[in-house]
Amino acid sequence: MRRYILAVILLILSGTSLSFADTIYIGDITKINMRSGKGVDYRIIAMLDTGQTVELLEQSDGWAKIRLGDGKEGWVLSRMLTAQEPCGRTLERTQKELARLREAMAELTTENSRLSEENTLLNQENTQNSQTASNLQKEYNSLKADSADFFTVKQQLEAARRETERQKNIAESAEAELKELRRDTRWRWFLSGAAVLLTGIILGGVNRKRKSGSLLR
Repeated sequence: MRRYILAVILLILSGTSLSFADTIYIGDITKINMRSGKGVDYRIIAMLDTGQTVELLEQSDGWAKIRLGDGKEGWVLSRMLTAQEPCGRTLERTQKELARLREAMAELTTENSRLSEENTLLNQENTQNSQTASNLQKEYNSLKADSADFFTVKQQLEAARRETERQKNIAESAEAELKELRRDTRWRWFLSGAAVLLTGIILGGVNRKRKSGSLLR
């Protein structure tokens, strides 16, 4: 009887409200018994796991009638149910999301390295093209003074200048893409850190809840 009174007090303090036909969860307990009637004298018809979702049908005398996903119905202690997702289940989902973010971060790091290498090669090529254009310009000036057929040389110089401009545009585009990727990488690291912080908060909540449960027992 004292356990039932304590359970009611905890529900009131936590602000948890259970409504009929709502989807609710089995609380942070390893396993609980579902019985054929509302009392420990009734036979056990199922063992329910922490975080398992059930449908609340009715409540009476500290017991709750529930329906499982497969349609089976039975009775469990009301204090074993919660309208909020258990910390263990929330932690598991958060850890999976953190692992996904870490995997995505690794992929972004690899892509960032690849783009950095490409940008380096483009800059080198751009430098070489600039030097080539400078040499052609000198050659052009020399031929223009010494040869009447400088028109052909002028066309070659113009083609080299256009190629240099094209390579420069490619290098600038790659640099802009690299900067954008770095900004995105920093943002994802921020999200990863937030997920780690959230995991710590949840773990702290789980430990406090366990300590509180030990005191109640």
